[in-house]
Amino acid sequence: MTDSLTVLGTRGSIPLSGPDYTAYGCATTSFLAVLNDTPILLDGGSGLMNVPEEILEKTQLTLLLSHLHLDHIIGLSMFPYLFRKDVNLSVYYPDYYGSETDMWHERLFSPPLWPVGLNGLSANVTFGPLPDSFTVGNVRIDTEDGEHPGGVKVIRLMTETRKIIFATDCTLTDEVSRRLTGFAYNCDLLLTDGQFFPEEWEGHEASGHNTYAAAANFGNICHAKKVRIIHHSPWHTDEMMDKETARLDRIHPDCAFAREGEIITF
Repeated sequence: MTDSLTVLGTRGSIPLSGPDYTAYGCATTSFLAVLNDTPILLDGGSGLMNVPEEILEKTQLTLLLSHLHLDHIIGLSMFPYLFRKDVNLSVYYPDYYGSETDMWHERLFSPPLWPVGLNGLSANVTFGPLPDSFTVGNVRIDTEDGEHPGGVKVIRLMTETRKIIFATDCTLTDEVSRRLTGFAYNCDLLLTDGQFFPEEWEGHEASGHNTYAAAANFGNICHAKKVRIIHHSPWHTDEMMDKETARLDRIHPDCAFAREGEIITF
């Protein structure tokens, strides 16, 4: 099987609907990486509803969460895999709040937030803190702290021949950029947050996001072969983003706004 990355959802902050958002998508952040025949899900936004049937047929899946803000876990409660028997889902999350963090999934799957408890699911689901380094199948997973209110993990997936970097909701300050350059160096694909247009940046420096220009430029700094800008603003329509595309081309030779449903092969 060819190594690939599928964009299941890449909208930031809140799911959308309507004709103005069809090209780049309405679902919030979720990606599917398949490396060495090992499927790994990145973030649990509403894009989880777009996981392909052939992946849902697997008996074991792994979901890595960059952080626990609602737009990145909103798809979990209705993830179709949870309602299948004889399957196992391992969910890993950053443990930034100690015992308070450990309760998040019990709160999500209980009234008044949700009517179905964890014991009402057909799948066997386990939750645990995201280690600094570990392996899933033939894929090595490493993490680094990013810069976002409440904390965020930048995640690296590696095999002998591939390297994918998932850096959503991470402001690329000078310090963070220096620290992540080696972590992401020469990656095959950099998925990085670029929620704001450059002219929107003033006043959002502490938001935990970036301009798409800063995100694309980091692709140059770390010598990323491909860059996809993710976590699109809910206020940015297809028309608005289309107009900005030419500016991306001038920053990095293989950089684009990620599109829901896009499959990147290696």
